[in-house]
Amino acid sequence: MSYELKTNITTENWPPQEIPKDPEPLQKDSMFYLDHVTILVENALFKVPKYPFEQGSEVFRDMFQLPIAEGSLVDGCDDSHPLRLDQIKKEDFIQFLKVLFQGPYKQEILPASAVEWTSVLKLSTMWDFEVIRQAVIQRMSIMPIECVEKAVLAMEYKVDSWLIPALNELAQRAESITVAEMGRLGPELTLKMAAVREGVRERKGPVKRSKGSDHCRNCGSAFVQDFDNSSNFELGERCIVNLDFSSKIQKILTRNM
Repeated sequence: MSYELKTNITTENWPPQEIPKDPEPLQKDSMFYLDHVTILVENALFKVPKYPFEQGSEVFRDMFQLPIAEGSLVDGCDDSHPLRLDQIKKEDFIQFLKVLFQGPYKQEILPASAVEWTSVLKLSTMWDFEVIRQAVIQRMSIMPIECVEKAVLAMEYKVDSWLIPALNELAQRAESITVAEMGRLGPELTLKMAAVREGVRERKGPVKRSKGSDHCRNCGSAFVQDFDNSSNFELGERCIVNLDFSSKIQKILTRNM
């Protein structure tokens, strides 16, 4: 009896290939694998990366770390379970997101007006985004904002560097404080500012010559010394544009603190 040995070995499949190993498990990049959160503001849904909120604000960081009941879905996981930001206006939130998520064309998407930047100041202060808040304060400091508006913003959002310069500008202007402005400043501060403005009339009188003249170039009234530090400034009936009331304002603000 003869036997014939048959094989499938050919030059095409020789040598035998190694059995493929299981692929290594995929790893999530620690920096650029981003979780997203769905946020509801008024009637609008926003789906944004969670990372900038966690990094920039302790308020949001603590919010995202709240324990979740077993079997429950975390707020913000999808459109049906958004994270609700009650009492926040949609337009304010949009302006805030423009700053939080600055793209390659950031100058084109950033807020344009002082009103829009005020929205960012409001929310960055509320949520303790300190880096954004300081950037907004720096940007708005050079904007032409009316003095009463700037004083109100300074008090509301605790921008100390704005308050005295804004009130000083209010004291220097020719127009009296209006009823509407009194409503915004409050009666106590309005009365104090009125006392600062009117008190200078009692100090009016001729002093040293300034640039060869002892009278105001604008209205013909006599020069007067600065209200608190004896520097020479021009003063007419209401020509007090160059008079610095800062130290006097500082005193009235700290008197009862």
